[in-house]
Amino acid sequence: MSTSFETSTTPTAPKSPDAPARVERSTLVQHALEFLLAAQTQQDQVQLEDRAVYRPDSWLIQKCWEALADAGAGAETLSVASMVAQRQPLTWVQALHRLSRQIDRKLGLADLVGQELHRYQPQLLTANSSRDDVVARDRLVFAAAAAATIGDDQQALTLLERLDQFTEPWERPIVTPEQRLLLADICVRVGLHPLSSAVISNALRRYSDAGAQFVLLVTTAAASIYVRPSSRRAWRVFSAWASTLFATPP
Repeated sequence: MSTSFETSTTPTAPKSPDAPARVERSTLVQHALEFLLAAQTQQDQVQLEDRAVYRPDSWLIQKCWEALADAGAGAETLSVASMVAQRQPLTWVQALHRLSRQIDRKLGLADLVGQELHRYQPQLLTANSSRDDVVARDRLVFAAAAAATIGDDQQALTLLERLDQFTEPWERPIVTPEQRLLLADICVRVGLHPLSSAVISNALRRYSDAGAQFVLLVTTAAASIYVRPSSRRAWRVFSAWASTLFATPP
């Protein structure tokens, strides 16, 4: 009796309890996308403005693509984000940056983010933007952060060099708390470079308390990454960071 009971119950034991949940979530996401797309086609044509325009449906759609990005759903995130890209010009690069933070959890996501950044690069590097275009500068910061997060240091530096061509290019990224975090993360990820070193060395002198907070973010992150007793190269990199900071004029 005991053997018969074990034989009959073993096949019914769920070997992958997450499988039904995955299927259910996938179906729910698909239905949500269909409803969002249907609602989008019924809206009046929206006039593009120079600033972000927030409406109740924009807020809801933003929360949708943020949730999808946090789950690592690349294609779905970009599909939903494209619905409000006209009204909120930063949506596309913000979605790519949010997706880039999930690359360790989702295979192939880094490639998707990299492809989209390269596809979007001509718009980011266009010379048609005025030298005080805030939206264009913000796009470059988020795009550079996404590129640095996926390990594309060259593209991140290219975007920062384009940013450096604007009027007062580093004031907003250093003074604004959200962008300060992004810029510090970029500097730490790409490592030593003449441009990043110049930004760090001038931060205290030009941006006072905000510059001090930026330098603190950079040094704290650099210390956690580069100070490894077993890594002589990492120690040299961190020493160079310290030399840059100590050389900063008062």
